[in-house]
Amino acid sequence: PLQKSMLHVTSVSPSEWMQTIPCTKPSVDRGMLHSFLLLPTLQQTSMNSNRVTNCSVSNIDKTVKASVAQIKAIEIIKQTMGLQSLGVNLFEVAEARLADPEASMQELADRLGISKSCLNHRIRKIMAIASQLI
Repeated sequence: PLQKSMLHVTSVSPSEWMQTIPCTKPSVDRGMLHSFLLLPTLQQTSMNSNRVTNCSVSNIDKTVKASVAQIKAIEIIKQTMGLQSLGVNLFEVAEARLADPEASMQELADRLGISKSCLNHRIRKIMAIASQLI
């Protein structure tokens, strides 16, 4: 009977479905109806929360992977030709990344007083230089 009722829920509105259940205590049934009507909202809230969490975890993962790759590139340059050979702008970026490996691109850009786009361009130059040295 419970499975049959659950299948029925999908084809009728919650309030119609509640009317099919025998009413023994109206106050309890109203509470059940209220809880039942809130269920989709609670489920949606839970799903949205999970989406936000998954997105945050994914962003953190991407930030860490990018930072590790950048630090490896900077270390390659440091060991082969020295960071001073990069020029002032790239040197500042390399030093900032080494000083704060966990910082996001936006955080580094803010500290350096440049745009995120500018920082990204400089990081790409550093990565390209390092790839030529390998």
